[in-house]
Amino acid sequence: MQLDLFSTEKEESAECGTMLCRKCNTSKPFSSFRENAVIYETQPRERRTSSVCGVLRYCKDCGKEYVRGRNIAQKLAPPKPIEEYPCDCCGTLLDPKKILLDHDHVTYAFRGWLCRSCNTGIGALGDTVEGLERAIKYLKDGHE
Repeated sequence: MQLDLFSTEKEESAECGTMLCRKCNTSKPFSSFRENAVIYETQPRERRTSSVCGVLRYCKDCGKEYVRGRNIAQKLAPPKPIEEYPCDCCGTLLDPKKILLDHDHVTYAFRGWLCRSCNTGIGALGDTVEGLERAIKYLKDGHE
């Protein structure tokens, strides 16, 4: 039949390009990522109006695993505070709408309720004690 001549799936080729998944550290075809991350990645740097970070930089498989882990952590967590609450890391008083759940990305255990700065900072340092120790060493070595 004539319709069988045309594939319904987009063909992957070298021209389609690849992106690096920030979770599994693997370069994968654009089709392995969410569309808005690919659009951001393929725009010239000077035309980018927003940023794409966190889970959006994960391939679809790693993103699904992250969401699964976060859902487990939410079930294990105590109820989210409904009044002003101090960040469990820095102590800054937070509006309940700005409180974020922090969890271990390996065991999915709930760790605490954090402000965006602490949650982002810990994540950017690898979500590990070793990452934080490297940053502390850097500061102690006089690179302030």
